[in-house]
Amino acid sequence: MEIFAKCGMRCDLCLIYRPNVEREDRRKEICAVWKKQNLNFDGDPATIICDGCACEREDAVFFDKNCRTRKCVFEKGYEHCGFCENYPCDIFPAEPAPEEIARMIDVEKLWTWEEEKLMEAYACKRYMDEFRAEHILRRCDVDYNIHRERLTAEEYIDFLKNTDLGSQYPRERFDERIQMLVKTVPISLTARNSDGRLLGVCFGITDFAYWLFITDLGVVRDCIGHGIGRALVKRAHELAGGEKDIVMYTCANENAVQFYEKLGMTKPNDVMVYDRIDWTDFTVE
Repeated sequence: MEIFAKCGMRCDLCLIYRPNVEREDRRKEICAVWKKQNLNFDGDPATIICDGCACEREDAVFFDKNCRTRKCVFEKGYEHCGFCENYPCDIFPAEPAPEEIARMIDVEKLWTWEEEKLMEAYACKRYMDEFRAEHILRRCDVDYNIHRERLTAEEYIDFLKNTDLGSQYPRERFDERIQMLVKTVPISLTARNSDGRLLGVCFGITDFAYWLFITDLGVVRDCIGHGIGRALVKRAHELAGGEKDIVMYTCANENAVQFYEKLGMTKPNDVMVYDRIDWTDFTVE
């Protein structure tokens, strides 16, 4: 479950958050990473711990007890910065850009992929931008709900005609294979508005233990840009088991790469393909 600090940091991903420390103590790892960012950092991994800035117990321990952002959010009565009309302001703790981090760390020390993953908890602006996109969306003209449901082949084909997904399948045995797809795919999600109109679809295959592959993701053209695709992918990831257990893959055409990068996905170098099928390009119309 996502747990946001007042600034939008993800407490549930933070390695000094008390419940995480009690489950598995990895404070030495994150302190080593912080030391690379700031050579003056001298926190003791054995004692550094945080109850999360939403904790209101009198004996609560905070990483930064004088945090201006926490004080501001409490004074305004918000859950976190994402609700504030002045977001982002001059006290919002936006994380350094990758280029700035590169300048901050010792170039002789490696900034590894594992270390970058440890820092995911602190991407405050990314998480608050995502929250606001979804929060504002549900107050404006595109109102929708996400459902776990199986579509008929006919309904999915009609949907394809109104999206940019209609060119991603080969002509060979199209009707027969779409019937099999909608009938058997493990994760089948839809986004519908209050009138029942189908706005988005996400299909995924998963073992519900380690992996999720997003096979199909589409949004009707007149609703692109409202966060529906992002919400569908997030829900699929949660259903598969969540980001702490499940590695998520997809095949993305060049027009979709930027979308998936904004979700935090990267291009892997460990994927192999066996492809001997017949493929005749066509577009569903």
